[in-house]
Amino acid sequence: MMHLMAAMLVAAMGALVASENATLTCLAHCVEACQCPVGVNGLVCSNNGHCVTGKCECFSGWGSSANTNDCAIKYISLNSSTYIFVLIVGCVCALVAYNASLLYIYYVDNALVQKSRPAFVHLMNAGTCLCATAIVVAASLVDDGDLSCSVTWNIADLSFVVVFGTVLVRLYRNVRVLLSSAKGPPVKLTDAWVFYHIGALLVMECGLLAGVWLLEGFNVGEIQLWDYPGGTMAQFQGCFLHKRNAAIALIAPKGLYLLFILAFALKLRRNQKEERDMTKLAFCIGLTMILWAIGLSLYVTAVVNTRGEMFYLCLVFLLLLPSTMVVFVTAYPKWIEIHRAHARQRSTMRPSQVNALDLNIYLHHVAWHDVQQVEQAEARLQDVVTQYPHGLEIGTVLMLLSDRVRHRGIRRLAANSLHKMEQLSLYFPQLLQALKYDLDIDMDDLMQSPLVAALLQAASSSIEIAHQFHWCLLVELENTVAVVIEDQEIAHQERPTKAMYAALHELFVQVLQTSSAHGRLVEAQNVMVGYISNLYHRIQGSGDAKSMTAALREALKAPEASFTSLHPLYPAIWIQGFEPEESTIFRSNAKPMKLQLLVDTTRQLEHITVDLRSTFHRSSEVQVHFKYAVAVDLQRIQGVQAAGKIRIDLHGHVETRDFNGHGEFIDAVVKFQVGAVPELLEIQLFEGDTSVGMVDVALPTKEEQREKTDDVLTVFMPQSDAQLQMKVRVDEEEIQQDAIHNEGLQRQATQAMLGAVDAVSTGIIFKHGDDFRQDQLVMQLLAVMDSICIDQGLLLHFTLYKVLATSVNEGMAEFVAQSFPMSQVLRDNNYSLLAFLKRHQFDAAAPNNIKPQAMDIFIRSVAGYCVATYILGVGDRHLDNLMMKTTGHFFHIDFGFIFGKDPKPLPPPFRLTPEMVQAMGGLDGDGFHQCIHYACECFNILRRHTHLLLAVLHLSKDAGIPDMQSHVSQEKDEAIRQVEKRLVLRASPTKAAHFMKQLMLESQKTQTKARLSIMERLHQMAVALK
Repeated sequence: MMHLMAAMLVAAMGALVASENATLTCLAHCVEACQCPVGVNGLVCSNNGHCVTGKCECFSGWGSSANTNDCAIKYISLNSSTYIFVLIVGCVCALVAYNASLLYIYYVDNALVQKSRPAFVHLMNAGTCLCATAIVVAASLVDDGDLSCSVTWNIADLSFVVVFGTVLVRLYRNVRVLLSSAKGPPVKLTDAWVFYHIGALLVMECGLLAGVWLLEGFNVGEIQLWDYPGGTMAQFQGCFLHKRNAAIALIAPKGLYLLFILAFALKLRRNQKEERDMTKLAFCIGLTMILWAIGLSLYVTAVVNTRGEMFYLCLVFLLLLPSTMVVFVTAYPKWIEIHRAHARQRSTMRPSQVNALDLNIYLHHVAWHDVQQVEQAEARLQDVVTQYPHGLEIGTVLMLLSDRVRHRGIRRLAANSLHKMEQLSLYFPQLLQALKYDLDIDMDDLMQSPLVAALLQAASSSIEIAHQFHWCLLVELENTVAVVIEDQEIAHQERPTKAMYAALHELFVQVLQTSSAHGRLVEAQNVMVGYISNLYHRIQGSGDAKSMTAALREALKAPEASFTSLHPLYPAIWIQGFEPEESTIFRSNAKPMKLQLLVDTTRQLEHITVDLRSTFHRSSEVQVHFKYAVAVDLQRIQGVQAAGKIRIDLHGHVETRDFNGHGEFIDAVVKFQVGAVPELLEIQLFEGDTSVGMVDVALPTKEEQREKTDDVLTVFMPQSDAQLQMKVRVDEEEIQQDAIHNEGLQRQATQAMLGAVDAVSTGIIFKHGDDFRQDQLVMQLLAVMDSICIDQGLLLHFTLYKVLATSVNEGMAEFVAQSFPMSQVLRDNNYSLLAFLKRHQFDAAAPNNIKPQAMDIFIRSVAGYCVATYILGVGDRHLDNLMMKTTGHFFHIDFGFIFGKDPKPLPPPFRLTPEMVQAMGGLDGDGFHQCIHYACECFNILRRHTHLLLAVLHLSKDAGIPDMQSHVSQEKDEAIRQVEKRLVLRASPTKAAHFMKQLMLESQKTQTKARLSIMERLHQMAVALK
């Protein structure tokens, strides 16, 4: 029995062993049949794939190592929450940097932005955007061991160096320059030097990255496997840096960047002008160090299976967020400061302007026939002049010089204020018209009038004003007035003021010949304009435009067509004749003549100085003259923070002296010799190459010098805290000289043209039979509007071409190069302004493939001209007098109908064509909405300065402007009331903006567009029939 049981047990064990052997044999047979390996868990393809023709095809999320084919390695990638966080942070940081660049582009003309060096700011913003893009792209890559992973990290690393390297080098330069010793050697670290050192830092970083790459610090090729708990091997599916030494090599230099930047920022806080910005930067760097501590602690303490997520979070905290913070504290505080400055300027402005605006409201309601109110107004004006050194504002002066004010003392006060104003040329025609109402005019001695004295002094000191003086007087001498005789006859009579203007012209010529170099220049220009007029009359009978063009070109080749003169529209530019082949006669009824001028470069370089002030004397015999020696001893300048220079101008003689950071002058004595009695010394202060203030100093007379021999004169520089201490002495010496030998211009050192010639159009259009005074007035008003808007921080890109009336029926206008009529633009571009802009301003990366700057210019200029032409009531707006430049500038020409007059019925308030709106994106486009915003802002700005616009018009109503009094029964103030009505002065700013918005929207209604389309077709038919 026992033997039987033992035999059965042995048999059972044998069967069990046989069964196990059979199982192993089957598995081995299967493996041998399919030729797929068994994984560490004893399963084919590790049970994470299936066998196909001897190879394991792994399931999603599994893979094989380099030497096996068993699907035993699990791919670990970023979890969804980490990936979304990286993606959102990258996008937000890139948008912050991009918007910062947009702000700097938008405020590119602002002085605060220019001081911040926009090129470096754009470089930092580009680096931040590139860093964000690299991190987001790397987080999105899931390719095993691909080279692109490491490339993205290299880009992110270099982007960080661009941002913080720029900050580091600029701070180092500021420390060297702003905190350098006044007694030490000179320091000159240019922007090119900064870019060079930024490039050097990038080269060093590239070397470091190359070393890390060669030492296999990046995950290129085979990636190290991670052993997870439980024996599972896993591999991170993405980009990462897996060597600790490589991480230290890359992070350590950037930590040094932060430490040096923090040290420089704290050191620069000692500079008063940099204290606020450096405090913000130091706070930012301190916060960056905190982010670094957080990022590094996350990476160091991360467990093995979360090291990939922590690596990405670490890079966000170490690279991306610090770069964005630096960009933020660099750009956005400047934007806030600019807006605060604009808000202060709008609400408080400068003291003199605040008072002037309030004063204009008060003066507008003064009853000038009431003696008591006039005396009260005079007292208030005296207080303004005494309290505010800048004196009266130009709009107030023009109003006080109009025919409304008949008080001698007030008019003298206004005339004396002109000596303190710099930009008289913009309003000079109105100042000449004010002489018609001057109460101090004495035909025996015109110089007794303060207004005449101020105008002659301005003409003596500026060739531009002398040019305006001459031509305005000549036109005024031809000006007549229509009068009604006994209700039966309308006759054109000479104006009662003609004798006064004739005497003034003689005095003007005499003053220029004796005390200024401008007399001969004006006379030469007069000869040239006379030649142009005679030439036109000579070829006028040649036949059609083609025959006239041939005769014109032949005449311009003659020797008498070559002479030296000043540009008739830009008197600061010298010309030597004409270019015959570029000159032509246009085919139109008026047959205007286009002349191409030749710039005299040699004479320009030889004779054009800062303001063309010099003196010369002419005589035919030996005479006794007096020479005046002026010695200026510069003692010291206080209140300056850095080295600079002082420019001293005496009657056109210019000298410059440098001073160091302590206000001490290197060469303190300045000597002049002049032939006329010196009265004013013009002193201009420069910090670097930027002018920060200018003041006129009255020189002492003989009596004052006897009483005060060695007194030190203290001069307070305006717009600055600087105080200049100096001594001035004037000595008189009697000399005899041959005036014929010294005849000509005595000029000081000349300036280079510095691009002045390139900025001036050398093409002019001469027309006979048209009154250019109206076009000249409109262009002047556009220039005034442009000046007002720019002062308020709004740039609308007006195209202010020059117009000159040489008589009541002749004149010339500037030929605007690269400009085309809107009719031609639409005809040649399939009635699409976008196609025209793409042709000339193409940018593949920009919206609509048009450069953003060109589109911005177009939108702003359209808004500006909509408002300006509406206020002035400009009529006859067809597509032939709407113009486009290749740069995107939109502008108007041919102002034959203004102040509400129009040859066609039912004219629109302004011309805004559907093609222009379509180019801005349509009625719902952002461009059109921006255009409306600019127009509303411009409208409210001009409404706040109504007193200036109306003052210009009040002083122009007796100038013979055709549409200001188109018939004798019309009141002269009717046109002014039309402008005043269009400004809706009783409306609030909000209602006024809504009113302008409605006008722009109504111009795009179907019935309005249909009516204007019919009118345009009728105009085209009329042109074709001519």
